[in-house]
Amino acid sequence: MLETYISKLVDNIPLSKKNQREKIDIILDGGLFNGSYLIGALYFLREMEKVGHIEVDKLSGCSIGSLACVLYTADLLDLTTEIYNMAIDQFKKTTHLEVVDDILSKIRKKLPRDICERMNGRVFITYYDLKKGKKVIKSKYKNKKEIMDVVKRSCFVPYLIDGSFMHKERYIDGIFPYILPKEEGKRILYLDLLGYDKITHIISVKNEKTNFHRVLSGLLDIHLFYIKEKPTLMCSYVDEWSLVRQTYHFILKKLFEIFVFYNIYFYFLIHKYILTREVLEHLNSNSFVQIVVDFLKKANEKFLRYFCM
Repeated sequence: MLETYISKLVDNIPLSKKNQREKIDIILDGGLFNGSYLIGALYFLREMEKVGHIEVDKLSGCSIGSLACVLYTADLLDLTTEIYNMAIDQFKKTTHLEVVDDILSKIRKKLPRDICERMNGRVFITYYDLKKGKKVIKSKYKNKKEIMDVVKRSCFVPYLIDGSFMHKERYIDGIFPYILPKEEGKRILYLDLLGYDKITHIISVKNEKTNFHRVLSGLLDIHLFYIKEKPTLMCSYVDEWSLVRQTYHFILKKLFEIFVFYNIYFYFLIHKYILTREVLEHLNSNSFVQIVVDFLKKANEKFLRYFCM
């Protein structure tokens, strides 16, 4: 049924858009459960590409956007309902997302044999390497296992995934995606998940039984973008950004990213050079420290259950 609606929406775009096979790059924002909005938009773009209205060249993403990049490239968007339900079920039970390993394993089994050829030089995934103290932009992949590991690095929000601060004691979420450079003859489409209408839904799934309304919202947003040929809250062309949007993306978001990264990096250094194993063992044996830690854990869980579930 969804395919029928998507086809009708694509048929509704202006004739000028149908008659040109526009070449585009896509940048997919991060935003945890807001990733369902991306899926709706990607369904629309996949249909646009299928009927020859556009040609998608490169994709860039971080966090849930990196997973969406892989699913689009592998033509596995239809897996999203199943993996979303897996994530939501565990999040509501435990307030964590250890199930991410099962999700990535399920996706890995369905990846086509030529997935590395499809992704190399075309799919850009960002994450932070705390050991090197820098942001990494990955676009070359050796095999399916490496692809899934890179996605996990990009999606690894400290303490949220499995209670650990880092993946493999060094990697964390990329925070914001790499903005691809402009190339002649191509447009760059940015899908933003941090607009004022969506930012509060990043980890809030309160009263939501499925993600279908988010998928539909993303689908209708990008349809509106194409038929009105104007930016929406989620969709915009990078080369058409107003001064306000440029300030937001290139200055404000960058300052926020620097602030977040250096706070995390500072904690990483403290954990590495001050909170040694001996110090941690001593702190863990201290009853007052244990009371404080338990209180913070319970307060965090109560907050998530009350406001987000």
